[in-house]
Amino acid sequence: MNVTASPFGDDDPPKSPSTVRGGRGFCYHASNMSSFDVSLQHGKKVEREVLEIIQQKYPLAFGIDGMFKGYDLFVPEISAGVEVKSDRMSQETGNIVVEISFGGVPSALMTTIAKFWVIVTVEELIWITPSNLKDCIVETNPELRTFVGRGDSVAKEAYLIKHNTVVEYAERVTARGEIVE
Repeated sequence: MNVTASPFGDDDPPKSPSTVRGGRGFCYHASNMSSFDVSLQHGKKVEREVLEIIQQKYPLAFGIDGMFKGYDLFVPEISAGVEVKSDRMSQETGNIVVEISFGGVPSALMTTIAKFWVIVTVEELIWITPSNLKDCIVETNPELRTFVGRGDSVAKEAYLIKHNTVVEYAERVTARGEIVE
């Protein structure tokens, strides 16, 4: 793991904002939303946080609107897609969940075309390539589980990989809110 170099292969990593601005003025009350909607809202907030970090170095980077499964963010300066995954439960379980199928159909890691993944936990951002994540799975043989996630209606298959193991394969790990010089 390299904690000083940029995950994009250069020596000038993007700076992260010390605070994350809210959305576009929208405020929803969680009691009026389904579990899926709450998860979606959180996911969009986390995507904005990562986008703001990337835009410090690559100002043309942008989020992908709609239901594009390839990646969440695109960085035209380096022609790279970025998939953002939030894993709030890793704080309690010590595991990072890496989905490989949803409803019996390959998904997430098995179908990604992103050049980078950013796994966002409560405390940090783990910058990793899909290739390194696959190597991690092959080399460490983590537990494969089938379960229905909160807000989902069908089962997914996912590897439960120890947090510290994922970190060993990461390009970079930064604290949330950290300003990287």
